[in-house]
Parts: sequence; C-alpha cells; structure tokens
Amino acid sequence: MLFTLMLGKLVIKIANLANKDISIGGKIASKIQKNILKKLKKKISGDFIFIVGANGKTTTSHLLVEIFEKEGLNIGNNHHSRESYYGVISGLIEKIKIFGKTKVDYMVIEISDITTLSLYAEIIPQYLIITNLIKEQLSRKGEFESIIKNLKKYLNSMTNTTMIFNGDDPVVVDIGMDLKSHVIYYGIDDHKDDDEPEEKKCVRCGSILDYAYINYGQLGKYKCRSCELETPEIDYLAKKVSLKDGIYFDLWTKGEEYPFDLPSQGYHNIYNILAVLAILDELDIGIDAGEMALEEIEIEDIVVDTFYIRKPIFLKRANSISIFEQGLETISEDEGKIDILFIFDDEDDEEEITFIYDFDWSILDKVNIEKIYISGDRAFDLGFCIRYLTKLSKKLIVDIKDETVLHQAINGKGEKLYILTKGHNDQNFEKILIAMEKKWSKNKLWIRK
Repeated sequence: MLFTLMLGKLVIKIANLANKDISIGGKIASKIQKNILKKLKKKISGDFIFIVGANGKTTTSHLLVEIFEKEGLNIGNNHHSRESYYGVISGLIEKIKIFGKTKVDYMVIEISDITTLSLYAEIIPQYLIITNLIKEQLSRKGEFESIIKNLKKYLNSMTNTTMIFNGDDPVVVDIGMDLKSHVIYYGIDDHKDDDEPEEKKCVRCGSILDYAYINYGQLGKYKCRSCELETPEIDYLAKKVSLKDGIYFDLWTKGEEYPFDLPSQGYHNIYNILAVLAILDELDIGIDAGEMALEEIEIEDIVVDTFYIRKPIFLKRANSISIFEQGLETISEDEGKIDILFIFDDEDDEEEITFIYDFDWSILDKVNIEKIYISGDRAFDLGFCIRYLTKLSKKLIVDIKDETVLHQAINGKGEKLYILTKGHNDQNFEKILIAMEKKWSKNKLWIRK
C-alpha cells in the first residue's frame, strides 16, 4: 500500500503540473492494489458527502467546498478529475498522508453517474445529495424500472445516511418514498397566477401526473391521480423568487424565514444553492454562515460576451454540457422577443449527442422566440429534437454553414440575439463578431442581407 500511495501521488502531481486529468493516478493505483477503495477509506477519518444527479452536481459540489474552506474546515474532494470512479480514488490518494491516518472534516465526492453508486460500496457516505434525475437519461443506461428498483435497494443499505433530495423532482421523490433512511427535501414554490396546469406520465405507476405548475423541465408541484406520488412536504423551501439583477428568494425552514439576495444568475442555481443550504443547516454550520459565504461567491457559470450589431447580441460559450444547459435556462428567463442561434461543434462528443436527445426542449415553448437558428456538426440532430419536442417547428432555420446562419440571425426580427455555442469553433465566432461590431459601429449600417 505504501508503494501504491507514493506512486499514485507522484502520477497525480505530474498530471497537475501538466494540467491534465488526475484520474490516471487512481487508475494506475487500482491496477496495483486490490480493493483499493476499502484500504484508502481505512486511512482517512471524517464525514463523506456524495453528490449525484443529472444536472447541478458540479456547481453544488464546488459551492459546498468553497463554503467549507471559508469556514476553515479541512476538506477533500475529487474536483480535479473528470472521470468519476478513478477520480474518486485519485482524490483520496491526493488527500491521504503516506504515513498514519488522515483526519478531514468532510470529503466531498461528486459522482457523475448515479447508476454507478454501487462501485463505491466500501464507502458509506454520511450524506447523499440527489440534485435531479432525468428518466430519458437513465433509460439510456438500461431498463428504467430495473435501474430505479436496484437503486432503491442499494440506497436502503445506507441506513445511517441522511438523504438530501430535490422534492420538486418526481423521479427523485419516487426513490425517497421507498427509503428507510431520513430524507430531507428542498424545493421552490414559484406559483404564479397565470400558470396553466400541465400533465405528465407518473414515473411510479404510469398514470397521469398533474402539475399545478412547472418551474422548468419536470420540476414543479405535482400529484398523481392514481398513486401516492406527490410533492412532499418541503423542508427547505424557496419562495418569492426574483431573478432581476441577481437571485432573490425567501428561504423558509423550521418555521424561520431567511431572505437571500445573491450576485448570481440562473433559475437552476436556486436549486443548487438550496441543496448547499440544506446540508449546511443539517451540519449545524448554519444558514446564516451559508448566506454570508454565498454573498462573496460568484457561481461559476457560462462565459458571456456582449456585442451590438443592429441589436444586442449575447455570445454564451460553454465548455461542457452542464454549462450549456445552464446558459439555455438563463436565456429562457428573458421576457423579451428574442432570436436564438445554437451551435454544437463537437462531432465526436458522445455526451453532446446524449444531451441533445435527453434534454427537455419544451422549456423553449415558454419563451417569446422569433426564430431559432441552428448550425454546427450536430445541427440536424438538434433541429430534429426541437422540431418534434417543442411547438416551434415553424420557427427553425438549420444550416451547417456557421457564418451563413450567423448573418441570418443578426438580420432577424428579434429584439435580442442569443448565441449559445459548445465546441472548438466558439473562439472563431468571437473574432467574427468583434470584426462585425467594428464595421457596424463605423458605418452604422448592415450591408450584407
């Protein structure tokens, strides 16, 4: 074990210096040492916090670690790795001392795929956060019902684990209903007078799931017509939500009200913040401490560049699917008449094609969209999904020639243009827009139609 730790630490150090993924250290160590997770766990003491879910787990994990560090706590995590299993091993090796036992306050572990939880059976976390789950995404891993059944069985082995679940997600709540351990729910009450009731299929019994309102995607207030699945009593509830000039909401918990006014953006980030506040409160660190820390933290979000060519143009560049999705959700909050240009340019990215077919594109139906322009290597995949999963088929323009569709979008009738890109070509788009803006500001006209 001594040799394994020393070699693992050396490989991880080299990977860090080369700005590479450190999971290679965990992979090598696991080849040398059998049952390595079990042996690493014996060399470290402290509470483990697992964070899993379809979206939001990275932001939630980073926020939690940053707040812990502001509190002066000794923290370990697997943030430097993009590969979950070997990344967890690397994170432990990186934190553990070669000689003796290592004491940490908390070890925060982000797990990319909830269906792989059983791989970490040697480590029973004290806390487990599930941010949200998407049925279509899970179904790509196998039969949905079988996955959920096995997941419930495995989670029920964690009898001493406190579960912190998104209560606005019926897939997550269905799991929570069948667990023996203590489950804490967080959610958002953002009901508006003009909300229209909606229906979806119940994930528990297959009947009709009635929604009083939907915040976005499948998250909202729901009740099944045939079984007991419904929005549970929410332990950490955000009310009076406003996204004007940041994030504002009132947090209600345990009979107390806490107003939050934070310099962050995005409706989705309210769920991430609620998960963090819930665990801080359960750990007796306190909501007030969380609020003070969050006021100083700028939540990592999508990169935005602003231009003016005939109208305001916002170029949002994403280096990951989760950041792309956050950018899309932020766009959906604009109440004006807008045009959108999507560009996917990573032809070999399997995560990208999975996202295109799994994401709930109906979020766009609630936006005042004039036209949707689509380009890039995945233009036709994306166009197909938006055409059949939204009511916007007549507003689509698909063209694999990026510059051609860019000129069309700039000349569109929307009051603003949002350009949301993911891929190798986003830097080129920035250069093109800078040149166009200079030409526009100089001539005050647009020649090319």
